[in-house]
Parts: sequence; structure tokens; C-alpha cells
Amino acid sequence: MKRKQLKLCIFFLAISLFLTTFSVNAFAETSQVPDWMKNNAKWWAEGKITEQEYLNSILFLIDKGIIKVKDSKQLPSDQTSLAGIATKFGPAELPSNIQITPFSKNIVPESDRAKGFIVRISGGELDEIQTFQTFGRFEPGEDPTFLNSLKSQGLSSYFLLESLPSKDKVKLYEIISRYFNPGKTPEPIDVSIDGLAGDGSTIVTANYEKCKISDYLPYLQNHVFVYQLNKKFEPEIRDHTIFSCQGFNVEVNPENEKVDLSSLNSVPNVDDRAKKFVVHFFSGELNQIYSTTFAKFAPSVDTVDTPFVTITTSGNPIGSAPQFFLESLPSYDKKEFYEFLSRYVNPVKKPELFNVSIDLITGDNTILQRWNYVDCEVTNYQMRLDDSFLNYPFSDKLQAEISDKTDFSCLGNELLVDGVHQLDKLPIKDKKFQNTKSEEFDLLYTKDFPSENDRAMSYNIHTSGGELKYTYTNDEIPIFAGLVQNRGPLTPLHHAKQYDVGFYIEALPSKDKEDFYNFLAQYVNPGKQPEPIDVDVEVITGDGRILETLQYRSCTAIDFNWYSQQFTFLYQITNQLQEEIRERFTFYCDGYTINAD
Repeated sequence: MKRKQLKLCIFFLAISLFLTTFSVNAFAETSQVPDWMKNNAKWWAEGKITEQEYLNSILFLIDKGIIKVKDSKQLPSDQTSLAGIATKFGPAELPSNIQITPFSKNIVPESDRAKGFIVRISGGELDEIQTFQTFGRFEPGEDPTFLNSLKSQGLSSYFLLESLPSKDKVKLYEIISRYFNPGKTPEPIDVSIDGLAGDGSTIVTANYEKCKISDYLPYLQNHVFVYQLNKKFEPEIRDHTIFSCQGFNVEVNPENEKVDLSSLNSVPNVDDRAKKFVVHFFSGELNQIYSTTFAKFAPSVDTVDTPFVTITTSGNPIGSAPQFFLESLPSYDKKEFYEFLSRYVNPVKKPELFNVSIDLITGDNTILQRWNYVDCEVTNYQMRLDDSFLNYPFSDKLQAEISDKTDFSCLGNELLVDGVHQLDKLPIKDKKFQNTKSEEFDLLYTKDFPSENDRAMSYNIHTSGGELKYTYTNDEIPIFAGLVQNRGPLTPLHHAKQYDVGFYIEALPSKDKEDFYNFLAQYVNPGKQPEPIDVDVEVITGDGRILETLQYRSCTAIDFNWYSQQFTFLYQITNQLQEEIRERFTFYCDGYTINAD
């Protein structure tokens, strides 16, 4: 009881310090602290989250400008960027005018507890031991199902290593690439992981024998609730590698030489690690498209694949079917790509198979890895509004944003690595690039994400046909998402009439939609069901251009409801920090085309 009272006292002391130190400027000029921040404060006082998690949530609000520190000397000049705040304070620190005493007096000193890893790989076809200091995560495998599957292969254990992809690990990437590329499979290797204490001594060494790579996945870690390996408040490109091994043993307090942790940097230099993706489309009927504005790439697997539903997530087990997805902010520079996508949807000749190369580019514009996918087709394309606080926005602005995701399935793939394979900056043999000077091409690789003027920022929706007396137009629909019958859990599988495609829209209920409500009421009230309608969804850029038009034909409303949106981790349509009444319309349609002209 006394411990709980002590926590509450510290909680109220921290809140008083918080309120006297910061001025709050949240969202649409409101003076309220976000509800999710209030919950964090409560959970911290009750011991449901750690002190570290609570402090990080405060820093995130400082970085986004929701919380402003009155004492400007305590903040870096770049107050609006995630990098600025993290560089000044780090993810685990607060300004010096906030001091919070830890609840526990029994925390193990940093000199005695685990603070980092050193990974050593040897054997196989390696001439010498390879030592790596830039792995940020090590996790022994415990999944009984996976362990049982290993036994049939003569293996007994597995483990995961995760890191920021970087130049110092090229030797490992060379081994990994040979699992994907044609040729002889690499010989098994031995891996030792030293767990280092803060004083540089080795606490334990985990020794794995005769290991093979069973999974390698590059991906973008953009979840706010996960600590970043680079110790900054920003999305980061990571990779994880799963090793499956025949033998395993542990050495406790091995007599290794102490390591100077001040020289041990688990975070690679920004020039040496992967910072962005560059995507090349070519062959087939594609006009050899090149784009720097895809924010997310990952190889993928179908985690659920039945006649009724297919759900695809990131994953890349060795030997799995070559497939991947790309995510981005829809933008005008990809206009030609959208025109190509429309051929998969529109009732014309199916496009020829094409090739895709995805480059992982370091901070100094070196191609660290190139993933080549051959004979590919598009299997799904969906646009949606990402309105969650739980993800770092691609645009680095604290706001909901329209994003899209494209899934690809291919017949083959390979992995090429810097320093091992010849990597021309342009895999596309296109005449329009033949006279491009090297420095001009380097400039292409440094392009930022598209501006608000060039990317999708809103929708215009036109409803017509059926028994509607006129075309109903609404340019105040903030939330739209396409639905495909077998591509996700939002699809109503057991509705009386099944459709291939559909969509849902969300908005704030209002008087100006009276005619549309009267139309929808016909589905509920006794009498003849209304005739199907046609719906055109125009995707509009910030400067008012139409990026593409999604055309739905012969649509039937299958669901309409009002509900209270009260989740604090979602942006509200009103930009106010309070629950709001919303409406959702769900339609399924007989026809669907895309006009990207």
C-alpha cells in the first residue's frame, strides 16, 4: 500500500513539474493534453508501463511540437524534427529541469548488466572469423512448433539477430545471398554471441554450431511503440536473420578480454547504413519506371491463404515463393505506375510479366543491397488512410495521411550485395538515361518524399445512376478504403450476395447529406430495393490535380451505421481531442476500373 502511495505521490509531482515546465499546443490550437498521454501518465503511476516508456511518450510530443518547452536553452534549435530532439536528449533522457527518481532502489548498475552484443561467425567457407558489433537484438528461439519442424531436418535450435543493414556486414550478406541466388548452397557456419556487461566483460557466450540461414527479411520499422535501434524518434530500415542450428551450448563468465564499450558502436554511421529505397520497374510493357518515393519495402508471405481470405504480411523464409509489397504516399511522380496498375483492373488484355529491382540505399548513396524480382505481376492494390498515432508518418508530420500498398508475386528473385556483385546505379537499360552524368544521377537518389502539392491529400466522390435524380458530389469524405473479397478481414464474407470488389467511406454525419440518407434508407425500409449506383472516387493532390479516379460500377450498399470513435490512438476527423460520432458506408460492386490518364 505504501509503495502504491509513493508511486502516486511521484506521479502527481511529475505532473506538476510537467505542467509548470511545458506549454501545450496540441492539434487544432487546443490546449488539451492528448488523451493517450493522460492514459500513459495513469498507467505509469499504476506501474503498468515503465518509467522509460512514459518519458519517451513525453519526448515524442515535444518533438512533434504538441508540447513546447519554455526554456529554449533546453531544446535544440531544430525543435520540429524527430532527429533534433533525439540528438539532444536521446530516447532515454529528459531536459535537465525534470528529474524523476526511479521507483526501485535495486536496479543492477550499468557496469554489471547486459549492454550490448558482439557476434562472431566462422567456419563454412569463411577464411577467417568475422566479427560484428552492429547487431542490436539477439533472441534465442522458443517456438515449440518451429523447433519441432527443425528436428526433421536434423536441427535442434534457432535464434534471431536483428540490426540496421550496414556496410560492415557485407560478408554476412554475401552468405545470405547464396541462399537466394542460383548455385551451391553455402556450408553451415558457427555463430558465437557474447553478451557484454557495461564494464566490457562478457557475461555469457551463446555458441551455435553448424547453422544455416532459414529467414532473412529487410523491412521498415515504423511503429512508435517500439524502441528504435538507432536511438532516435524516426522510422528505420532494419533486417532480421533467423539461424537454424544443429548444436548449442552456453559459456558463463568466459575468460574473454574486456571490451572498451566506448569504442563499441552498435549503431552504424548514418552514411554506412540503409536509409531509403529506390525502386526500378522494367521489361514487359512497362516504360521503365524509376521511383524514389516508395517509403516501405518488404518481402512477404501469405500468413492466411484460403478460398475465402488471403492475408499477406512481411516475411521471407528461404525457399518461399518470391513475393513482396511496396507502400508509399500516392504521388504525381508515380503517375505512370498508376496507369500501368490500371491494366490489371480494367477489362482489357492482361499486362505482360515485368521485372522489379529494389535498392537499399545508404546515407552516402551507396547501393548496399539490390533485390531483383523477375517475371512479376501485381496481385493487389489498395489505398487507405493511415490515421494511427502508433505509426511514424511517412511524411514526418503529425497528421493522418493517405497511403497505398501494392502486392507483387514473381517467378524468381535474387539478392545482390555491394562489394560482392557488380551493381550499376541503374539496372534499367533505358535510352533516356544514357546521357545522364553520374552527379546528375546521384541527385536523383537524394530526392525527398513528395510535397503535399504532389501527393494525395483528399477525395472527391461522385455518386450517380440507379434512382438518383442527379449526380451527388461530396468533397468532404476524409476516410476511404478499397475492399477486395479475398484480401482481408474487413470483407463481409457471408453476405447474401458476394462481390469481387467494394469500398467503405467514413465521415461526420451532417444535414447536407439528407438526399443520400434518403437513398440509403430504401435498403432498410419496407418496399422495393433501390437500383445499383455508380461511384467515382477522385484522388486529389494538394494542389488540386486528379491523381487517379477509382471507378466502381453497379454498387449496392450492404452496410451503413453510425458509431462513436473513441480510440485515443487514432487521429480524429475534427482534430479535436474528444470522441466523435462518425458514419460508415460499405458498398460492394459488380465492376471496378482505374482511370489514371
